[in-house]
Amino acid sequence: GTWKWVDGQPISTDSSHFPWASGEPNNWPEPNGNEDCLLVNFAGGYNDVDCLVKRRYICEGKRSYFVGGSDAAKEGTWKWLNGEQISTESRRFPWAKGEPNNWPGHGDEDCLTITHGGFNDEACWIEHPFICEVV
Repeated sequence: GTWKWVDGQPISTDSSHFPWASGEPNNWPEPNGNEDCLLVNFAGGYNDVDCLVKRRYICEGKRSYFVGGSDAAKEGTWKWLNGEQISTESRRFPWAKGEPNNWPGHGDEDCLTITHGGFNDEACWIEHPFICEVV
């Protein structure tokens, strides 16, 4: 089928964006499964999942979310808040088109957000909803 965001925009499921996880889509249990919803897994790949299973989700396709990364210590060197290096060259979570850009008028954009287009650098003074790791 055709995969779309809730706002109707098509979802790119080719290898240049978020690729399908190994063995996905599988519409489990085959052949007549009910996996009509799409999930980005922890490894950064798409999975098709059952829409009736309760999950935590993000439902706003036009928003950006703070994901706990910054290049404030050294411009261009992105790290998670725990100090681990962030691979922004990954095919799994690429930069959104034109990013990073330190957009004029925002000052230094040192905070890492994610949109449906990929990673984005944004000014840290802008309030964003955030995504936290469950430990």
